[in-house]
Amino acid sequence: MRVTLHETDVVDKQGRVLVSNMFADNYIKSSFEKLGDNRFVRHGPSRSCTDEVDIVLAFPCNDLPEECECLFTMSRPGHWPKSETIEYARNCQVFFIAQGHPHSPLNERNLQWRLSTSLAE
Repeated sequence: MRVTLHETDVVDKQGRVLVSNMFADNYIKSSFEKLGDNRFVRHGPSRSCTDEVDIVLAFPCNDLPEECECLFTMSRPGHWPKSETIEYARNCQVFFIAQGHPHSPLNERNLQWRLSTSLAE
């Protein structure tokens, strides 16, 4: 049985339900509308009703997916960031944010999420 949670969810060829990052836009838009504000400003992962405020919907990642370990093991040209910074980031919580790669096709971009190390930054 396939269960979708949002109208923006996508069922892939293997029958898995994928959460589209577009639900963040829908959620924030509807929240602004409830407050009587129909403006919607989008800058990268930030969604807002004004250019003066950034709101980023972030989901904590308790177990870092194996595909994301490269964040902490990739080569660092010029030795930046320092290994101490990498180790610090490894011990901080990371988040998934609704942001696809800008050069991906739209149907793929809406299924992509970015890993954020904002607490380490």
